[in-house]
Amino acid sequence: MGGSGGNDRTSGRIPVIVIGGPTASGKTSLAVSLALELGAEIISADSRQLFRSLRIGTARPSDEEMKGVPHHLSGIIELGQRYTVFDYVKDAQRLIGEIAARGRRTIICGGTGLYLRALIEGIFEIPDDDFLYRQEMIDLAAREGPAVLHKMLAQVDPGEAEKIHPNNLVKVIRALEIFRITGRTKSYWTENQTPPEQWFRFLQLILMPDRAQLYDRINNRVDQMIRQGLVEEARGVYNSPDREALRQCKIVGYEELIECFADRLPLESAIEAIKQNTRRFAKRQYTWFRGMRRAEFIEGFGGEVLNRCRGVCLAFLDVNI
Repeated sequence: MGGSGGNDRTSGRIPVIVIGGPTASGKTSLAVSLALELGAEIISADSRQLFRSLRIGTARPSDEEMKGVPHHLSGIIELGQRYTVFDYVKDAQRLIGEIAARGRRTIICGGTGLYLRALIEGIFEIPDDDFLYRQEMIDLAAREGPAVLHKMLAQVDPGEAEKIHPNNLVKVIRALEIFRITGRTKSYWTENQTPPEQWFRFLQLILMPDRAQLYDRINNRVDQMIRQGLVEEARGVYNSPDREALRQCKIVGYEELIECFADRLPLESAIEAIKQNTRRFAKRQYTWFRGMRRAEFIEGFGGEVLNRCRGVCLAFLDVNI
């Protein structure tokens, strides 16, 4: 699957540049700048930017911001449409191969750490802050007994259910979570893991700017989103048949405005809540990305970051421009 710019000249593996980091850290502008210099295409790794009708509040790049660089896996599904981590990895791997076959390079760019880790390491983890489904299962077990959950697991993953005692709620719920999030059973993942390193060689660049500066950028970006029409975008979806699907997504920026539209929160308070919740989201991303193995952590913003990353990428690709 190779072209002259796509495959590693020594190992036959496809080199892939990964740019991750918290929201508002400058990932998109960095990825676009590098793509223009390296002849690359960008694959998004942002679960929020998947939704076609949510552009402003998810900071999906505009045509002007993309500067003609092809972007993939952005704005591809409707609200309410199921798209799992398994779907993402499958689509991203296919696209990497197609891009290499065109003789171009690939940059993966996004802040959804679960996607990046699954793609790079061939494993997945349940985010520590995703307690909603877990709590639902705990409540169900409290009402009807642990055997109910074990029966649910036996229906979707009989192999794993046989290994777990019905009273081991932690393992039963984790197996159910894996199926819900990835669309595949734990047994499937155990039996079908193929190390991505067989096909790809990854350079992981994780942007980790000063937190105080990042929080200022987040506040300013929320204000910019409001000026760009976030309230109108959210209201349009809220007044459409997709209202319930939007509510269930629980995406920062839209969740707060839903409260405003339902007359439970003044607009000014909703905007402040968006800023606060986005900062909290960024804090969780900092924690997640620190756990990325073999990553190079990049501090700062702007031109200094671009210069450093350019050098690292050229050395990784073993090319001169």
